Amino acid sequence: MNAIDRLSAAGILKGLSLPVHVVVARHMVERPDHPALVESDISCSYRAFADAIDTYVEDFRGLVIRPARLS
Repeated sequence: MNAIDRLSAAGILKGLSLPVHVVVARHMVERPDHPALVESDISCSYRAFADAIDTYVEDFRGLVIRPARLS
């Protein structure tokens, strides 16, 4: 059983409060080559999406940009 098989309405709602990188990382571990994003005939796997997130995190750290909570 993988993450998609275990989805439920409650699980989806609970996941909405998680940062995007946490959600993507979970999927990347279970299904790295599965499409995470699809637009027309172009797709991006969870592995590529996670790598892109990591790249931007390092860029933001270099600019001294830190995560913030919005209330």
